Amino acid sequence: MAGETKTRKLAVLGWYGHKNFGDFLILEGLKKLFDGWRVEAFTSDQNAMVPMIDFDKVNECDLFVLGGGELINTNHLFMPSPSKLFKTSSLGYRIYAKTRFADSWIQRLKIPKAVLGCGVNAERPEQIRPNVIRDLEQFSYIGLRDNASVSMLKSVPRLKSKVHLFHDLAFTLDFASPTKQKKDVAIVIPTDRDTLSDSGVRECGVAGKSWSWLKEKLKPHEKTVFLAFGERDNNDLETCKLLSSCARESEILNANEFSFEQVMRLISESRMVFPYRLHGLVLAFMAGVPYDFWPYHWKLQRVHDTVAGLNIKEIKNMQKEEMKKITDLVNED
Repeated sequence: MAGETKTRKLAVLGWYGHKNFGDFLILEGLKKLFDGWRVEAFTSDQNAMVPMIDFDKVNECDLFVLGGGELINTNHLFMPSPSKLFKTSSLGYRIYAKTRFADSWIQRLKIPKAVLGCGVNAERPEQIRPNVIRDLEQFSYIGLRDNASVSMLKSVPRLKSKVHLFHDLAFTLDFASPTKQKKDVAIVIPTDRDTLSDSGVRECGVAGKSWSWLKEKLKPHEKTVFLAFGERDNNDLETCKLLSSCARESEILNANEFSFEQVMRLISESRMVFPYRLHGLVLAFMAGVPYDFWPYHWKLQRVHDTVAGLNIKEIKNMQKEEMKKITDLVNED
């Protein structure tokens, strides 16, 4: 009908559909940022709960977003090139399944493209291979969630003008601050890596390495709630069970069975948070609760350093300002 406004469509690609609470927060943050848009989520895993990327459907959208997460790798941009898609082995590992796409998957995208809320999974810029730089050049806006990632990509002359700081997408979400009194409870949001060898033999992963650290940290606390964020792609419930003996009294909860507001209330009412997962750190920061993290991956330290000295209102305002640049991409097309 004449006068009707067309609903814009956003295609987003990330590690969605694995019952990972952090990825759920990222997607919810995107939906809030793109309020009024129709958001279609895609992934690259044949066993995920959202569709694998369909380039025909993506190219019917108004904007493509890669994000969020640590998706910029040294040798590929989320999906390897020549393109392969992920499938999950019986042991829970991500393995590559060959596909028909011979060229970089970026070349199949015919609409405006942006990176939002991503990190660079590299220690130094010289580790990033030329094919990744070429792929990133195809994006009009590259929004990275930490200053270290921004510095790395800004050091590449061909990318410098495209690179901006765009805080983690979960910071976009709103919640009501609880009025209840603080409880003598610590929250642990664990994860584990490399706990199974290729032959299926259990090895000492993050949980084993951090055991003594966590046990000492939990001594002052009457009770500890272990909150599992990962489920299908990484069994955090099992890790919670492994670590629960570090606490005097413990309870294990699956975050995927609760809403964002319920998880935030649980964190807000605690006295201390010990996050292993990045989005545990993000939620503790949002709730204004002290935290001390186990640095299993550099992304935790990088995001911590980036938000240090800021408050949640300042972060949200920065996101809003950057969003004006994103919507300009569509308006110019």
